Amino acid sequence: MQQYDQGGVQIIEMLFSTNLLAIVGMGDDPTIFSRKRLTIWNSNNYAAICEISFPSKVNAVKFNKQRLVVCLKDNIHIYDLKDMRVLQSLDIKN
Repeated sequence: MQQYDQGGVQIIEMLFSTNLLAIVGMGDDPTIFSRKRLTIWNSNNYAAICEISFPSKVNAVKFNKQRLVVCLKDNIHIYDLKDMRVLQSLDIKN
């Protein structure tokens, strides 16, 4: 088993009982576990499937078998989980 020491994790979401995890770190540097980067992680082979960087801190992540929702301070992004295509981006005011 490989071991990764990239810093703390702020958000982690599991897709039901599968091996897919959505991970957002606590670091400020542009490492794999940055506050501004979402990583979709395959825990079976210990590899990142997809990484998405955002201009601001990720506040929440939720996903199901079809969609991934990422909440930032002023935006909500909705992705198609099959191909990580942006379906919709909403501007919000907190």
